[in-house]
This record gives sequence, structure tokens and C-alpha cells, in this order.
Amino acid sequence: IDEAMQAAQGATIEQVLSPLAEYLNTNLKTLSSNLLFSVFRNLLEYIWMAAVNALSKSVSTLPKKPNQKYLYQRLRESLEFLREFFNAGGEGLTDEQLKTEQYKVLLNDLDLLCLST
Repeated sequence: IDEAMQAAQGATIEQVLSPLAEYLNTNLKTLSSNLLFSVFRNLLEYIWMAAVNALSKSVSTLPKKPNQKYLYQRLRESLEFLREFFNAGGEGLTDEQLKTEQYKVLLNDLDLLCLST
């Protein structure tokens, strides 16, 4: 997440978060092949919630300055990238599992922080 916020403005969120996606892919494949399906799904949901918590923490610890809009946009892009990752084209977590109350609050907060003042 820190890398997403510190990346050059020209870099896409896919470029910035690809190392994280590769790491998650590798480790989730290993877990998927070694755990019962129901246990794996529960773990996947737990990892998703940990990602949302990490993003929430990043938002709450950023100093509120007028020129921070770019950072909030990056965090919002990161949230959507991760939501799509964990959805895995419909093969992963469902929209109901992904769009938790904490996710919705974070998304709303980021939308507000990205607005022009």
C-alpha cells in the first residue's frame, strides 16, 4: 500500500500493485491446493478484510492536507484493484462477501476525500 502511494504519478495501479498481486497469487495457490475448500474460502475472506483494514489505517494516518487528493485517489484505486483481485472474475469472493460494511465506509470516505474542495 505504501508503494502505491509513493509511486510516480504516471504509473498505473496495476503496475504498482503487481508485485503484491503476484505474491498473493503464489501463496493463495499454495493454500488452495493444501486446504479444504471451505477453510480456504474463509481464509480468503479473512485476507480480504485484512487488506481493507490496512487501507483504512492508511487513510486514517495520512495527514489531511489540501494537496493529498492524489494519494486518496491512489488508495481508492488500490481498493478497487484488490476488490477485483479477490473477486477473481467471479471465481473468488462474491460481491456480498467483498462489499462489507467496512469496505463501504472506506469507499465512501475515499470518494469524499477525492472530491475537489
